[in-house]
Amino acid sequence: MRLARDLHDEIGSNLAGLAVTGELAAESATDDTREDWREVQRVSNESMEAMREVLWVLGAREEAGLDLVTRLQRTAQRMLARQETKWQAPAENPPADWPAEARREVFLFFKETLANIVRHSRAKHVDLRAQIENREFILTIHDDGVGFDPAHVREGIGLKNLRERARDLKGHFTIESSPEKGTTITLRAPV
Repeated sequence: MRLARDLHDEIGSNLAGLAVTGELAAESATDDTREDWREVQRVSNESMEAMREVLWVLGAREEAGLDLVTRLQRTAQRMLARQETKWQAPAENPPADWPAEARREVFLFFKETLANIVRHSRAKHVDLRAQIENREFILTIHDDGVGFDPAHVREGIGLKNLRERARDLKGHFTIESSPEKGTTITLRAPV
């Protein structure tokens, strides 16, 4: 928790200062440098949000509390800024007694899946759905990207981590994909 406080206070204030500097510099910059300063501001703001996510995962940000769904939505907005997204959220959050460790695993599973979309899929549209049904949290992520043949893909660290996170949740995940047809990943975990 001390490390989380230090990260928030030291790095957070530095990033906030960079964001303000970028904003002020962009307002007075010439046409040649204005976009560069806006990029400094944008990256600073994204880095602050990423730091908030790390603090949330560590349990150091109480204001994020149990609201996993809102955290997933914000992360999708930030990471999928170049894709058109559609989000379907459950009517309620997972039960309050669902362990924080399970929420953390779901969140990191989600981030890894979105990172794979950004890195590999070339998707234009991403549909995201979270639902709670029969005491099971179901997360479905579908993209319209290039897809792949799951039977012939070399499993890297990302897919291995997804498999391990699903196992740690006492759940499972599936991948449905084929070349040029996009990819659907579904995580199912008991709540």
